[in-house]
Amino acid sequence: MRPRSITTSSRTFFTLSHGIVHKRDGHPHIYMAQKQQSDKSVMKTQAPTHHHQAILDLIDEQGYASAAEQFKVIDDCGLIAINSIHQSDTETYRLASDLTLYSAPSVRKHLDINKVTAPYSASSNETLHKNLSIATEIVNAITDMNILTCTHPNMNGASLYEYQSLAGRITRARTALTEHYDAVIQYSESDSKQTNYHVSKIANAIKKDPQGNCLEYSFVALDLLHEQSPFINAELYTITHGDHLFMVIDRDRASCTDDYQTWGNNAVVVDAWSNAVFSANDIPQHLTAHESHTVSFVKPYYGHDQEVTLKIDPSTTQKFNVVLPVNLNYHRLSARLFSPAPHHPDKAHAALTPTSPRHD
Repeated sequence: MRPRSITTSSRTFFTLSHGIVHKRDGHPHIYMAQKQQSDKSVMKTQAPTHHHQAILDLIDEQGYASAAEQFKVIDDCGLIAINSIHQSDTETYRLASDLTLYSAPSVRKHLDINKVTAPYSASSNETLHKNLSIATEIVNAITDMNILTCTHPNMNGASLYEYQSLAGRITRARTALTEHYDAVIQYSESDSKQTNYHVSKIANAIKKDPQGNCLEYSFVALDLLHEQSPFINAELYTITHGDHLFMVIDRDRASCTDDYQTWGNNAVVVDAWSNAVFSANDIPQHLTAHESHTVSFVKPYYGHDQEVTLKIDPSTTQKFNVVLPVNLNYHRLSARLFSPAPHHPDKAHAALTPTSPRHD
């Protein structure tokens, strides 16, 4: 049977959830996206739309896991499918949001080096195999550090107070390290020794107080690379519109920094925050972006004429994090920091102009 999809106006897509509906004390409670409800504090319920049956048909035909994957697809405009469903359509919204959050990564586990390297032939590219192994060891070492992060799906379900508390601590830690972040930016163009010294200062502070987001994960990864493999160059990359930072190692220095297809067969993505390692050639298949959404419970209120209205309860506001596959027609990769290998024979590479590291 041919797979079906949900079509709204001229766009066909399935995408990200901004809300969850479930029952508490026998009454429906709905998480609503504050960014879509900023100018509306009251909504009226309406009957489920035709979308609801279309989603049920999709699940029936393809299975729940396959349907859930379609709900994580970002279109070329940066939209994700639940945007096509009105939030007052509670039953459909509940179904769509459950699909979107289904199988979100929650527990980081050690990567298996054999599984990481299996898709790539060691005989045809020994250097790539070595780089993948080094990157896997780095990511596993960071996993053991248990760095607390407020932007990972691990944080989903925490109260807004818990989220804000951790986010505040991370911000204060970054502020305390401003001198070193600024120095990394200053020296990355001219002095590898100074660059790596300040990278080490930042990483040591994070190890001592293990909390942070993709920025902190990437700096620790960079420092571990300097310690374990001082002959490999590395860079930190951002995903424009994707709110994410990750490390790339052993890119061909003659290649275009923003075009992964030119980076060469030895380049490897080291995404410690996402617990992922893969060849840069496989970026379209494996790289992920991050999105964070502020949501709140709403409660039903019944009028004298039995008309139901839903009012947002600000005291129940929470944050939800979602990891989604990149769409390179929407997302853009940008090199933000070049870190030359401490003992690389060729340190005189064209320098990049990094921006202030405030990602995630």
